[in-house]
Amino acid sequence: MRAVFAGGGTAGHLYPALAVAQRFRRQVPGAEAHFLAARRPLDAELMAQHGLDHRLLAVTGIPYGFSLQTVAACTRLLRGACQAWRAYAAWRPAVVFGAGGYVSAAAVPPAAWRRLPIVIHVSDAQPDRTNLALARYARTITVAFEAAARHFPAHKTVITGQPVREEILATDRATARRELGYEDSDFVLLVTGGSQGARSINQALVAALPRLARAAIRVYHLTGHQDYDNVVAATRGLELGDSYLVRAYEAQMGWALAAADLVVMRAGSSSLAEAAAWGLPMVLIPYPHAGGHQRENALPLVDSGAALMVDDRELTGDWLADTVCELVRDAARRDAMAAAARAWGSREAADRVAEQVVRAGGGLGDDYAQDASNGG
Repeated sequence: MRAVFAGGGTAGHLYPALAVAQRFRRQVPGAEAHFLAARRPLDAELMAQHGLDHRLLAVTGIPYGFSLQTVAACTRLLRGACQAWRAYAAWRPAVVFGAGGYVSAAAVPPAAWRRLPIVIHVSDAQPDRTNLALARYARTITVAFEAAARHFPAHKTVITGQPVREEILATDRATARRELGYEDSDFVLLVTGGSQGARSINQALVAALPRLARAAIRVYHLTGHQDYDNVVAATRGLELGDSYLVRAYEAQMGWALAAADLVVMRAGSSSLAEAAAWGLPMVLIPYPHAGGHQRENALPLVDSGAALMVDDRELTGDWLADTVCELVRDAARRDAMAAAARAWGSREAADRVAEQVVRAGGGLGDDYAQDASNGG
């Protein structure tokens, strides 16, 4: 069976597509997974890293409102749709999977015009405008959050959880700590703003670092490429010793998660799913823009007791230091948060989504629609 996976432009759209493709190839011996991604360095790097047959579409995001940029982006979208049409002619897939975002916006309509079965995945609690528009073409819609399901027809919507890439899970705590230079007895705080970084989180952490160092907390800080030099300059005069490790990016993110005792981060759906898969207590600072979708993502984890949340505008170094130090002292609370995170997350979500892709492609018979309406 051949499948095309469309997702890219941002890690939030590319990572789940990669996770589902990995499980798809495991579920169907000899299966071929082809990719449509964006012409961005992250997309090209991940395609090469995973050895995937792919085409990079000349598409970009479409701004809200009307402007000359909107016209240019729509022109690129049309060009990307033509590229996708030609890719389908060459690959002849049995099914197409769309992970949302502007790559899917270019890839899904040509698949529908070719009458190919389509599965789309909705990563956020608040569906993006692309998936809302593409739902009409989908045979099956998989959603990561229960809140998202109400936006789509019940008979073809399946709540699966958010897919997590195999490499995130392919380690253990002892190995991860050894690779990163931590001892078993260390308390490790992971701080990350996601693939793009987050300046407000970086600034708050720099302000909190002296207090965290005095509390013997080992901090592993992933700044993002754009802010790395600024953070290094800001921390150069601080006497932190080996309590602070800073990098722009961690290629082996599974190590960072497996080694950590607590994570401070944004509330992107893939980041939440990866942290939950490792049972990590979370301190969440949702990205304050993009329609507030990250706040909607964070709420189920806060409600379940897996996470604490603070608005970006209220984040300060003192708040961060107070919150982290309080959690370090309260092991019972951290244990309860970790249990709630594991209960909310799933290491099997990618398998569940891949199964829907296989079924849509005819690999598991024609009863997938009835199964999907019954929850998969």
